[in-house]
Amino acid sequence: MKMTRLTGQGLPLDETHRTSDGAVQVGEVLRRKLYVVCSVFGGLVALVLLLVELLGAAPNASLLFTYAAQLLLTLWCTQWLLRGRPIYTGERIVLLCNVVTIVLQSVQVGRTDTPESLLLLQSIFNLLLATSILGYMILRQRHALMLGVGTYAVSTLIIALRDGFLDQGLTVLRIHLSTAALLLLLHALAWYRVQYTQEYLHRLRLEKQATTDPLTGLLNRHGLYPHVQTVLHSGGSPGSVILLDLDHFKGVNDRFGHLIGDDVLVRTAQMLNDHLRLPGVVGRWGGEEFLIVLPGMTQEEAGRVADHLRLQLSREPQPVVGTVTASMGVAQALEAEGMTELLHRADQALYQAKAAGRDSVVVAA
Repeated sequence: MKMTRLTGQGLPLDETHRTSDGAVQVGEVLRRKLYVVCSVFGGLVALVLLLVELLGAAPNASLLFTYAAQLLLTLWCTQWLLRGRPIYTGERIVLLCNVVTIVLQSVQVGRTDTPESLLLLQSIFNLLLATSILGYMILRQRHALMLGVGTYAVSTLIIALRDGFLDQGLTVLRIHLSTAALLLLLHALAWYRVQYTQEYLHRLRLEKQATTDPLTGLLNRHGLYPHVQTVLHSGGSPGSVILLDLDHFKGVNDRFGHLIGDDVLVRTAQMLNDHLRLPGVVGRWGGEEFLIVLPGMTQEEAGRVADHLRLQLSREPQPVVGTVTASMGVAQALEAEGMTELLHRADQALYQAKAAGRDSVVVAA
């Protein structure tokens, strides 16, 4: 097998590094968009209902007040969200306004002895459902259940005490029972969401533990295998791997202790992550060895990457140990080659780099 020794300065790499700085809070952005859409749609519905009631033969004052209040609330909520105001505050203001509106409307139903009272009653329970949904989105499950059931119970009690309740008892009972069933369904869905999320997160934790090195936070061997397979089955495009081994690492542990040795591994892992060009993937292969997978790179390109990383490592002394160097073996995936063969050639190249005096890069042709 032909070996080529790389010398000279490494070429500068792309300045795109792995970093968590400026990470976008995707959940909050999506929730804000959802609230804006719901507010706009709710405002349009309230406006249409308000116009229909105004154009009716005998507009109902209670319904006019209800639709106008809903329209104003949705307009305020929309501008609050679009101005980037805190979602936390807006959610609780809307929640409080909804609860107060439900109570006030329930009192209005108690003072009304007309067929329009059933429309107002239906509006109350629609608002109650909306309040319960919002409660499950922003509160703990138990607190949201208490909010929904408590508001429902207060509203039902106020309505039940009004005059003429028994005259329309069957219709009112149907509305109450259907609303109670929907509230129960909401609680069941919220419970299912919590259980599903907990199970999903538990599986993610187990998967991460199985594929992540606990010391450095990099992928371990099991986590690297799929990436190596991607290089091997890339549909004809080249891909390479770099096997990196820290020089004289046993001496670091013997002289400074294993805690300092662990710190060297952690800092080395961070350096590799910071200076590795995407879409490269780095992981801990074992001990003081790291494996870097470079999809879409020829051996010459991978060799330049390896030399760049070697230079960066030697230019960044460790706090206690000082300068730490590394030897690297580079191998490009060949057609119809398996993982064992590819890694074996990279390991042979690494051995040649060690034999050549360490702190060097050897590419396996």
